[in-house]
Amino acid sequence: MCIRDSHYSVAELCKLLKKQGTTVTVVTQNLDTFHEQGHRALYQDTCDYVYHIHGDIDHFRCQDICCEELFKVTYVQTNFVPPKCPNCGKLGRPHTLFFDESYEERFYRSETVQMLAGQMDCLLVVGTSLQTNLAERIVTNALKKKLDVIELNPESAIEKGGAKQLLEKAEAILPPLIQMFKSKKVSPGEISPAKPPLPAKATQSNRPPILSSSPKQAASRTPLPKPPGSDVRVSRRTNQSNSPKIGGQRYSSRSLSKNKQSNSQSRLLPK
Repeated sequence: MCIRDSHYSVAELCKLLKKQGTTVTVVTQNLDTFHEQGHRALYQDTCDYVYHIHGDIDHFRCQDICCEELFKVTYVQTNFVPPKCPNCGKLGRPHTLFFDESYEERFYRSETVQMLAGQMDCLLVVGTSLQTNLAERIVTNALKKKLDVIELNPESAIEKGGAKQLLEKAEAILPPLIQMFKSKKVSPGEISPAKPPLPAKATQSNRPPILSSSPKQAASRTPLPKPPGSDVRVSRRTNQSNSPKIGGQRYSSRSLSKNKQSNSQSRLLPK
């Protein structure tokens, strides 16, 4: 996983709308912090509009909840020993929503997110299958209020009608959309599913290079060392330089085996 063009595009859109005086909120189910990283890479300031309703992997907290403070994770080799709470010394736990847990305000800001969702007048749904309760509830309530709901997905996740749908990957459709917003050719509420506002070719912006989320993932793109015995290959083409030389000519192992077979057959024939 790494930061994609879609993360930069979301940061650009939020910055553009905030300059126009619009309140912007990004609600994400992802555990990574690519939205914040993309914003900081573009603008070098604090990203305060992203809400992680399932937590994130960059923080941990006390397993016994001695406090509600979140502690920054330092990615170093710890022999798989969980970090300890700096406050009480007991084991920490990931700041993520487990399957047997429920949304709550103190850790996942669920009530704040629902309050902000109740005040919105436009909803952009990007790259989600809406399989979790809170995300699905936000979309359902927006449709009930007949707000502008725009879905950008490879496949539609909104079964009920009323949403404008552009069925395409986010990294392919968001960058040209942002360019059109910047040029004031279209506003978010004017997107039409019948004629998606996409130019023939997406224009390239001055974005930072795509960053890897960790040194390990960056290193995974380099060829890995071959395990023992992996150099053994079966090929139909014989290396002629290593073939045996008989009578001033080189023969492949296949031709030699055929010759031996023909000679053995010839000896079996009656004279």
